[in-house]
Amino acid sequence: MSLALAACGPPKLIFPSKTPPAQLTRLAPANATTIRLDTSAFRSKQVDLNFGGLVAQRIFFDQRLDGYTWFGTIGDRGSAIFVVRKNGSITGAINTGKLHFEIGPLGTQHVLTQPDARLPDHAFVTPVSSQPDIVVNTEPVSLWLGKTKIGVSFAYTRAVASKVDDIEGLIQLSVDEANLANLVSKVPIWYQVAGSYVDEYVEDTDFQTVLNHFANAGDGQLEEIHTLRRKKGGDLAILLLDSSGFEKKAAGQSKEINASSETAFAVVDYQAAATLSTVAHEIGHLLGSQHDFQMSPDLKPYPDGHGYRADDWGTIVATRCSVPAICPRLLRWSNKKLGWGDEHANNQNVFTKRRGAVSKFR
Repeated sequence: MSLALAACGPPKLIFPSKTPPAQLTRLAPANATTIRLDTSAFRSKQVDLNFGGLVAQRIFFDQRLDGYTWFGTIGDRGSAIFVVRKNGSITGAINTGKLHFEIGPLGTQHVLTQPDARLPDHAFVTPVSSQPDIVVNTEPVSLWLGKTKIGVSFAYTRAVASKVDDIEGLIQLSVDEANLANLVSKVPIWYQVAGSYVDEYVEDTDFQTVLNHFANAGDGQLEEIHTLRRKKGGDLAILLLDSSGFEKKAAGQSKEINASSETAFAVVDYQAAATLSTVAHEIGHLLGSQHDFQMSPDLKPYPDGHGYRADDWGTIVATRCSVPAICPRLLRWSNKKLGWGDEHANNQNVFTKRRGAVSKFR
């Protein structure tokens, strides 16, 4: 990838650096490009990314005690940039629809990388819950900015901690992607990180085994996640792992579609967590979404609970095609009224109805 100087206009964000990634840390990815970031650009409503002719329009800025999150859209087809500043570090993701890039701290500088977008979504078919189709909780729900707050607790393995310089930034970024999709798709939910910790668990088996160890309480494996959920209000739980040693590769896996409190668990490969929107994808499954109807023509658990696939793009829970640049996944939940859904694809309706029950899992 090349970083070219752009003409005058909105402030520029990304500039090339002369330091080779290999001189910063031994963990630099093979396809990394060292960059310098001018974070003062985020004071503007428009940001010139300074490569590929990409200009982002700010749609949301979330200021926190430990930093901020900056959301910006690129064009009108769900492309976006997300940047998280947390405790002085910058982590980000750029989704142009056809291409995905990750921004991450590396030593004293930052790098721009491209993840492998060819990873299959799952290692095996996710079972569908046998619980009643819709559980509508009419009691008052926890609100934040007028939306139902759902807590997401995270664990990550020591292997992941050794490969990510800013793991807390990556976690926040992956949740922010789901929140941006909520904003764009009119889903009245706001996800918040409900604690995180590093576990000494060694992921040396397969997705099915790791997921069972993560979800099952009392088996002596990954036990701290259950305590964390209770203490921090983690309605959902996600484990970030390194699946590079697995025989069967995948981006992630949920315990169950339309999960209950006891099955609201998912595991995600750290390289796919934010940049490929896999944390958001698995959250969609836990809340009740199937893949697009073409790939999963099952009317359970909800007749309209599918992702949406058009000829050359799909929403977050739609299956990715083998060549992502041809039919990219856009950062939207299916919504019939907004034009990216139909009678089988209306995640907005399903998630809105399930939000009360899910927000009371913990």
